[in-house]
Amino acid sequence: MNARLIVGDIHVISNEQFDKKMQSLGLEERAVRDRAKAVYGSVSSDRMAETASSGRMDANLSFAPRPAQMGSASVGEYHLFSIQDKNKIENGWAKRLLAFDTPEIPIKVVYRFEGGRVSRLYTFTNDEANALGKEPLPEGEIDVYKTTADGLRYVGRNRIGFTSVGKEVRLNLGVEHGIDVKHETMDVMKDNLAFNDDGDVARFDTTEAFRFTARNFLSKAATLEIPVFTNDADQILDSSREYE
Repeated sequence: MNARLIVGDIHVISNEQFDKKMQSLGLEERAVRDRAKAVYGSVSSDRMAETASSGRMDANLSFAPRPAQMGSASVGEYHLFSIQDKNKIENGWAKRLLAFDTPEIPIKVVYRFEGGRVSRLYTFTNDEANALGKEPLPEGEIDVYKTTADGLRYVGRNRIGFTSVGKEVRLNLGVEHGIDVKHETMDVMKDNLAFNDDGDVARFDTTEAFRFTARNFLSKAATLEIPVFTNDADQILDSSREYE
């Protein structure tokens, strides 16, 4: 049998919800059932409701008596991965199947200061330049290892979501203690005060001066991201570094 992995959010409704929706459109009971059969085929809406109550269907292995093939295809808003060769999964068991094998993926390491700590991010893009990009990447966990003189060394694990072709993947592999960032508020001022008829302050602008001091204790240069969250009304008046 050919194993197929369906990736995407499957939206289903219960029998009662389906009937109410169809009847609200002026359809009779017979028309409702015919419509359900046309939409769901041989799968009953009772079964659909049972499936929906079990939670999100991110990755669902289904089996059908079709010729074995390897590849992928878009099915509506979902993506279907076909796994070649015959496989047998016993009731209650789980099995890992190889979808594709890419030996060399260029990785860029970026460090990001956020929430008072520096995180180490491994980034790459799902495109042909990175030996990928032929199909979307399914949601799942990624284990990262580094090759050393003593063999493979475990670096960490992270989870990615469904990644379309051309989209960047960012694996957060935990805290990086080799880079230290200090955030200091230097000054806070209120200006452009406006008063109401009672003499109370109605509005004002706040000007804040702050400083980031970063120190790199690693044995190599590092790319460091420091996000500063602002809103549409904020303006950056001066900066000692270029920013985007």
